[in-house]
Amino acid sequence: MSSSTAEEKREAIVDGLRSRLQQMPDERFDDVSDPRAVGENMAVFVPESPGAFSKIIGPVYSTRALTSLWRVSREAVSKRARNGDLLVLKVEGENLFPVFQFDGAEVRQDVMAVVKAFGEHVDPFTIAQWLNTRQVSDGARRTPIEMLDSGAFNEVVSAARVASARWAA
Repeated sequence: MSSSTAEEKREAIVDGLRSRLQQMPDERFDDVSDPRAVGENMAVFVPESPGAFSKIIGPVYSTRALTSLWRVSREAVSKRARNGDLLVLKVEGENLFPVFQFDGAEVRQDVMAVVKAFGEHVDPFTIAQWLNTRQVSDGARRTPIEMLDSGAFNEVVSAARVASARWAA
């Protein structure tokens, strides 16, 4: 991305935030003791790029972003990941969480059901890539995420099970 495009996006984020802040009543700011820290915490929510995979799977959240979003500890985020309640990608010792699995602050249960349909023998990067790859079997050549968005849950779960069985063979 060019620096001018990045700067345009920074400005758009600041403009959007400024607009929302101006709509808030003044008393909402009474207990804000460190406005700079609030701004720095907000910046955590700008998704990261997981390197070469970002063109395929899109942006990701860091553990820090999720701890801020949910107001929980790192351990609580790690526990959700260990329990299979989050799709986690390990990159250079850091846990990253693809943004496509979230709807606002909530984990999409349809996405997690598809992830679980693959079973434990399929690598999380493979699952993330599959979820964002156009499917030849779909007449419109949508990605599984796009198919889930349009309500094709059963079709996507079935396709995930077929792919998982094929890869395990």
